[in-house]
Amino acid sequence: MKNILFVCSLLALTASCGKGMHRVPPEQRKQQQQFQAQQEALDKLGKATEEKFKKMPVPELLAELEGAAETGREPFNAPAFREIITRKDVVEPLVKSITTPSRKEYFKLMALKKLDASAYAKIPRRQGAEILIDALARSETFNAWGIPNHYWESSAKAIVEYGADAVPGLEKLLNDKRPAPVWGSEEAMIYARYQFRVCDYALALLHEITPTRNKVELPVTPAERDALIASYRTGQIQ
Repeated sequence: MKNILFVCSLLALTASCGKGMHRVPPEQRKQQQQFQAQQEALDKLGKATEEKFKKMPVPELLAELEGAAETGREPFNAPAFREIITRKDVVEPLVKSITTPSRKEYFKLMALKKLDASAYAKIPRRQGAEILIDALARSETFNAWGIPNHYWESSAKAIVEYGADAVPGLEKLLNDKRPAPVWGSEEAMIYARYQFRVCDYALALLHEITPTRNKVELPVTPAERDALIASYRTGQIQ
């Protein structure tokens, strides 16, 4: 009997809690409904955008890639980039379309690298390096490249792979003290601590290309990093 009473009490308590959970204040319920509606609208817009690019002819897709590259953001956030790397008929058009050493070729170059290594190798090394370095220098946010001392993304790794062909362009950026912000919770915390600049990315990549006997980690303060840049220029870093 006691067990039956206990079970009945437990069921009554559960039902009571359940009712309490559903008693959401009207204002909060309205906010939840608004958020859900906004999320559904965003999902719908995203699907429509993906479908639009899926139907897009290759010449238009290449133009979209150029426009997206000029925004200073990341390839992986561009619908045109996500679409083109799924196509099998774009390799030759990509190769033919990469004609300058400027940032507008950036997404096309990285798409080509992802799609076909042999076709990617047809782009002259100096030109490829200049495309990527121009994109790095003119980035609005730097998530596409990674974070010095922490990790490199595929775009930064591609610069390092160009080796000596990338050195002149990176050395020109050693004077560029513009901020190099990143987004994301953990990334933003790292940036808040180091306040990395374009010149810091250039220095870190130069050390990846020409490793020293002792691994160089960039110091926290900009003044210390400026001293490292000065040492690099005089060849004092061993």
